[in-house]
Amino acid sequence: MFIKAVKTKSNVQLKSSDRKKLQQKVSTKFNVTQDELNTIFPNKSSISVIKLITHSEDIVSVYAVDKRPMFFETPDQVLLPTVYTLWLVPNLLPAFTTHPAVLPRLSNGADLMLPGIIRQGQGPRCYGYYKKHEVVAVNLTSNKAAIAIGLLAKSSDDLYMSGGVGIGVNVLHVFGDKLWGLDASVCLQAPLLGAGVEMPTDEDFPALGDTKFKAQPQQAQQSQQEVAKKLVISQVKNEEFPMLGSDPKRKAKEPTGTDTAVVTEKLSDLLLDEMKGDAEDNKQEDSDNDDDNVDVAVEDSEEPEEINHDELLQRAFFTALKRDGKTLQLPLLTSTFYRKNVLPAAEQPIDLKKTSHKKLSKFLLEMAANRFITVKEEQKGIEKITQVNLSHPELVDFIPKAIVKDEAVESQNNLFVTEMTELYLVTDETAKFFAPFNVANGDGLASSQVKKMLKEYVCNNKLQSPLNPRIIQTNEMLSTLCKRESNASIPFDDLLSVILSKMTHSFEMRSKSDVKSSKNPTIQMSLATRSGNKKVTLVSNLEAYGIRLNEFEKACKLGVAASTTVTKLPYQKGEQLLVQGNQIRFIYKLLTETYKIPGKNIVGLDLAKKEKKVKK
Repeated sequence: MFIKAVKTKSNVQLKSSDRKKLQQKVSTKFNVTQDELNTIFPNKSSISVIKLITHSEDIVSVYAVDKRPMFFETPDQVLLPTVYTLWLVPNLLPAFTTHPAVLPRLSNGADLMLPGIIRQGQGPRCYGYYKKHEVVAVNLTSNKAAIAIGLLAKSSDDLYMSGGVGIGVNVLHVFGDKLWGLDASVCLQAPLLGAGVEMPTDEDFPALGDTKFKAQPQQAQQSQQEVAKKLVISQVKNEEFPMLGSDPKRKAKEPTGTDTAVVTEKLSDLLLDEMKGDAEDNKQEDSDNDDDNVDVAVEDSEEPEEINHDELLQRAFFTALKRDGKTLQLPLLTSTFYRKNVLPAAEQPIDLKKTSHKKLSKFLLEMAANRFITVKEEQKGIEKITQVNLSHPELVDFIPKAIVKDEAVESQNNLFVTEMTELYLVTDETAKFFAPFNVANGDGLASSQVKKMLKEYVCNNKLQSPLNPRIIQTNEMLSTLCKRESNASIPFDDLLSVILSKMTHSFEMRSKSDVKSSKNPTIQMSLATRSGNKKVTLVSNLEAYGIRLNEFEKACKLGVAASTTVTKLPYQKGEQLLVQGNQIRFIYKLLTETYKIPGKNIVGLDLAKKEKKVKK
């Protein structure tokens, strides 16, 4: 429904009465608690209703909380939550699980087919107990977070009788569509809520005779008690209710006092044993809870630790070398290095006077003594860094924390077109391998990045076979990852597949400006003459950098106060922007300063008007 572009018809903030009606409607339809309702609609949040016109000319009402779309209402007056709502309240809707490879197809507008749905069990109820057109969510095997919302095409019984063929869920909203990106300033990535399906491990397939997986004595005793109880009850039933056609001389009689006493005694013994076991379990739980309460009390009583300025300064120094060490133009003044590289890399503001060094020169001399850098004093009081040792063991093992981006930079993301990117997240098992590449646990990498890092690791450690470079001789690190013997031979592609399988599969919406390309496309600016000898500026190939043409056209219209139009080029995929007058210099500044496009990738600046010389 929201795969193609939508138009905004109106945007009106809800009154307090309409706000209460919406909350009551959500509470009634989805049976949410008051706490969940407060999570979706915070007290001081602003709620607005946005009327959208879809590509199929349908009018859809979207309810946004602080500019973020939380619910939308179809033309059939069906209220549905968005993925943002399901990330806050994951159990709001029943969910169907599919494979991660299906997500790109859903983002292109496809419905979820039955072969892509992972069944929950066997038999007629493997698709649950749902009716036709019931609202459901879709998640992935690698992540429980919802990535799509839709309506069931058939009831659960009809889905089972379809034989695994046909449409399962009619998808109306998917992660990454125009509804998700309605306001680029509040877009969020899908959170990691754990795997949607538990994958089998080695412990699920123990070796025969392995004593590690034998039943515990307490479990065996409980099972013996249950069996004994069933035997006693069945014995009573068989004696008191004989089968038809049995010995005719045997007559029905009431149970004697001795029989009743025996059965009662056996049952009472079993019940006493169970009560004793429950009492012991409760005592153990109470003791554990007491220990937890003591731990919590101790943690609450602890005071916040004071800032260690020496450690803060050293971490900022290591971070600056890790991130900027290869691009530093040496020799470099120590004051310039501290101001432009160390201070921006600090996690908190640094006060040199509160450190044990008191002065920057003393700190840098200590770093030089530890062979991190080489400092040379050219004149008295003027010191320069002449060499950086990036292969120092402490520097190689150091992983800097992520720097918080400036809000002004983040606000520029709405200038570019976003696209879905496949990522692999670093896990505990692979964190040691990626540590030398300055990649921490939980960071996302594209498959091409993982391949590049693996190539660099293999070349640096000289693990290629002399007979066939595509065959890798595993060392201790790779043998641990692949669970093979040391010095084993494995093809490079198989080794890459093993490492990717150890990582968590995920997806992320990125702007196309963040996606690096091996080619450098060129933006072409030219002048043309229209009727009346009027000059116009033509700009083409803006889509190559993911620039939103409507935003760029609006910036040109406001910047030069001239009319603009966008036309489709014949026999070409892209579109061309036309601006009245010779506006080449303005467009060049807009591309280089606002969109950060290198000037060498822009052609046509020589056609700009010559700037008038200012008389002195």
